[in-house]
Amino acid sequence: MKPLTRFCFHFCLCCIAVACNNASDKETSKSDSTVATVKKVDSVALGYAGTYSGYVPCADCDGIVTYLVLKPDMTYRLEETYAGKSDTAKRYNGTWVRDNKKVVLDDRGSVRTSYLSEDNKLIQLDNEGNRITGNLGNKYMLTKSAPNTENAAWNAKKNAGVDFIGLGNEPFWSIEIDKGKSVSFNTPNMKQPVTIPYADPVVKDGISEYHVETEGTKMDISLFPQFCSDGMSDNLYEYKVVLKYNGKKYNGCGVLLNSL
Repeated sequence: MKPLTRFCFHFCLCCIAVACNNASDKETSKSDSTVATVKKVDSVALGYAGTYSGYVPCADCDGIVTYLVLKPDMTYRLEETYAGKSDTAKRYNGTWVRDNKKVVLDDRGSVRTSYLSEDNKLIQLDNEGNRITGNLGNKYMLTKSAPNTENAAWNAKKNAGVDFIGLGNEPFWSIEIDKGKSVSFNTPNMKQPVTIPYADPVVKDGISEYHVETEGTKMDISLFPQFCSDGMSDNLYEYKVVLKYNGKKYNGCGVLLNSL
């Protein structure tokens, strides 16, 4: 075989080999990419999802009112209010993972808090991942709340078209917001609820403020997106409500039934 012929022959073989290798690499890369997009569902972790609350000890305050939502998409919402020190809730968001029976809250690559899951409760662990001991050790606990979907009364209101319910006690009162239609306010002293036309709210920093008024009736309603307990039941609300009716102030909690 002539030198030029041998050169061309070997050059063609090299080109075929390189092409085959590139095709193999592409197939492997494609295969790897496909595998990477498939996210395995952790069925055990989904069982931990829900809303937890508790009143845990604090070194320099009366206690920390704590609400934690573990979402099925593996993100969380944590809200802490330092009782006796500040009425302003501190809010945190991030992702969480399951590590055996532990729930670990991530804070930009670091562990914010970790818990041990036991019987619908989350037991807060120390920085080393161990149970907190001492006289107050059993106080570092959050209890899982029943989902709002199990409240038959709220479901009935939702099916009737009510979008938001607010209520309070001392004195007892309630409001119902039907978006685009009306706002109703009621107390035990009223023969029937006061119902006035709906007005769109002004929303700023997540706070929705409604100003509704007719001749002789004026209501100012503020909906704060923070967890709230009515102090009389196990219900957990996702809104704090402040209402002024004809100059009188009412404080309470609220639940969103449909979008506002």
